[in-house]
Amino acid sequence: MKNYFFLTSIIFFSFFSRAQITTNSQWTWIKGDSTPSEGTYLHEPAARYGSVSWTDRSGKLWLFGGRGYRESTNSFWNNLDDLWKFDPSTNEWTWLKDGLAAYGQYGIQGVPSPNNNPPQRFGSISWSDNSGNLWLFGGGNYYPIQGIIDDFNDLWKYDINTNQWTWVKGDDTYDVEGVYGTQGIPSPLNKPGARTGSVSWTDTSGNLWLFGGDFVYTDFIGNFYENGPFNDLWKYDPVTNLWTWMKGDNNNNSFGIYGTKGTAAATNKPGARKNSHSWTDLAGNLWLFGGNGNANSGGGELNDLWRYNPVTNEWTWIKGDSTEKVSGIYGEQGITATDNAPGAREGAISWTDAAGNLWLFGGSGYAASRFGSLSDLWEFSSITNQWTWMKGDSITNVNSMYGVQGITAPTNNPGARYEAISWKDGAGNFWLFGGGFHNDLWKLTDASTLPVVLLSISATFIQTGVRVNWQTAHEINPDYYIVERSPDAISFTPIGRQQPRSNSSSTKSYSFIDTALHQGSNYYRIKMIEKDGSFTYQH
Repeated sequence: MKNYFFLTSIIFFSFFSRAQITTNSQWTWIKGDSTPSEGTYLHEPAARYGSVSWTDRSGKLWLFGGRGYRESTNSFWNNLDDLWKFDPSTNEWTWLKDGLAAYGQYGIQGVPSPNNNPPQRFGSISWSDNSGNLWLFGGGNYYPIQGIIDDFNDLWKYDINTNQWTWVKGDDTYDVEGVYGTQGIPSPLNKPGARTGSVSWTDTSGNLWLFGGDFVYTDFIGNFYENGPFNDLWKYDPVTNLWTWMKGDNNNNSFGIYGTKGTAAATNKPGARKNSHSWTDLAGNLWLFGGNGNANSGGGELNDLWRYNPVTNEWTWIKGDSTEKVSGIYGEQGITATDNAPGAREGAISWTDAAGNLWLFGGSGYAASRFGSLSDLWEFSSITNQWTWMKGDSITNVNSMYGVQGITAPTNNPGARYEAISWKDGAGNFWLFGGGFHNDLWKLTDASTLPVVLLSISATFIQTGVRVNWQTAHEINPDYYIVERSPDAISFTPIGRQQPRSNSSSTKSYSFIDTALHQGSNYYRIKMIEKDGSFTYQH
């Protein structure tokens, strides 16, 4: 990959830089059908939405449950509890658990068993721990014929080596209220209440985090109750097997306290919401975007971006609006701009790339001018705090463009969809499955547009000329750097070459001295050549 970092240096030694990101990343339709499919349960999962996913240590992709087609039925409205594994190296799905028992099998709490299986559900959340185990919490069931809605608060662990589930915490029934205890104090009695549509993170210490969600249920005579959404933040320690209520409120429908944008404060808190989107950055901070809930008044889809620091236990409102139902500001595709922002939405999918950038795709919400199902792909840089519209459409309800299965093409597009499932594999590729009425599997190749993070760049006049300095982090397979100079910021000429020090995430500093200056202005740029030959730009 070739990356260009531009520094403009004027003879008066005034320096500035501009950010522009483009990408050659393209979608490939890998597996599944271009129409809704029941699936065979021998070769591939059926169409579904609201599933959960994991990536294991070997880069294999895992899928559980959701709501969609069941084997040998013609009805889409089924709750699912099947477990699947996809191996990118063989391009094959494996069906691991039968997923045909509506009420599951809890067994004995804390004891694994080949007979254990979580009940059918959608809208759960998932984690992977430091030992490579897969975790599952909560979610809901909906039975349209009976008009019954149930939500869970059970916590499960799946061991991929033994192919066994363990019911770890929570209740083996449904619609249970939470036990909060004292904020910040772990207790064996603490437990989040039943809910669906929460978000999850894993921190650098291996703790599992949970935020928000919704609690909706019906009683036996058909009365409907909504005891959410929530804005409570929980931490679960797999070592001590204890929940801790960390932040937020122990009631429902709370409004947010935004404070000053960019400034952390103990009183800051996102409003109650469901179906939000989450990331973990390279520093271990937890990020939250949008969802459906409350800003500081009313309710609806949101586009606010928050960062939570587990060390200080404080939220920071980073970007977006403190109101609901805001349309997106797309700008120019591939060009970073301060005003760019995804529209308010829920049910999107998210990834974090190797450079720590946050990625967001699709969902249900607001494009540039109207509400609908979305197909836009966004990148957020946690270094520059700016959004870039990378691919997809600025309008709603766009159909998929499949192309030829297995063939990458710039015209390929998964199309608009909500509550799809996402992974990142061991090679850094992004994967997307299903959502809505789909069972198609897509890969976005090399979506990390900035494998080298440029922390700083400067130029200093010295007695013999100009010293150009740059500092990088997270170098991934770089080949070499080229220093280029121009008298007009248009035509650049190579004037020097530097080898990278090593592949690692640590910070590195480089320097080059230019002794043959142009008369007048001198403009410099640093071009990084990667070993794979593809390229992106940072101006």
